[in-house]
Amino acid sequence: QGGGSAIIAGPDGVQQSVGVGQEIMPGVRLKAVAFDHVTIDRSGASEDLFLVQPETTPVATPAPAAPPLVGGGPTRPMPSAPSGITFAQLRSDVGFIPRIDNGRVTGLTVRSQGSGMAFRTAGLHEGDVVTQIAGKPVGGTGDIERLAAQFAKGGLLSIAV
Repeated sequence: QGGGSAIIAGPDGVQQSVGVGQEIMPGVRLKAVAFDHVTIDRSGASEDLFLVQPETTPVATPAPAAPPLVGGGPTRPMPSAPSGITFAQLRSDVGFIPRIDNGRVTGLTVRSQGSGMAFRTAGLHEGDVVTQIAGKPVGGTGDIERLAAQFAKGGLLSIAV
């Protein structure tokens, strides 16, 4: 809605908090803030600056015997949950925000919401990015709804984080 702020490093590497409309350096102003990038105005020309996302290679994680939702990533194994996570719990306890690169959804950034129990049980951390669900690249938040019907009666589902 035209507001927001960002922490931006100048050419000297010093980081500063800058509000929309404020000058970052002479001739450069913060124009807009989005969840995955900022737009600056450099002497009348708009430029988008994206947060560099580390490249990760999803690693197959063996599914534990009980839970219907399993996550995994190349840097940390996901804990084995004592009981499964249902899609209803997933919807209420995990927020999904599309990550957009070059105009297309490349993942879902997760955040805790509601009680956060399913979020913690799955071993997720604020800002994790789900890049694959059931071995297929994420195309958007609709992937979650599509799978909800498919796994309504339970089953194991893998995610790459």
